[in-house]
Amino acid sequence: MSPEMGVWCYYYLNFPIANIDSDFRVRCWNIKVSGAITLAVAAKRVLLFGGYVDRRIECHLITLEDGDAKLGAEASLVLPRKIRKLGYWARQTTSPLPR
Repeated sequence: MSPEMGVWCYYYLNFPIANIDSDFRVRCWNIKVSGAITLAVAAKRVLLFGGYVDRRIECHLITLEDGDAKLGAEASLVLPRKIRKLGYWARQTTSPLPR
């Protein structure tokens, strides 16, 4: 990421989105999404992907404002069967990995 954007994270304790800028200032936004495994940031928007158990293929688009985070859209991805069995997906299924 560019120095202007700083570092973004989404961590376990109460699941806030946090930004640490190049001057080490920390900003946090509380959200009602838990268990995401991927975070993407562009301007004032954040896309979270993943969740727990039956929500592991969900996407959440969040708009960040001063001290407030608003959920803008939610969607579920439909992934090919082989992709679901690889990596993260393998830990969530009981079926064997493809050969």
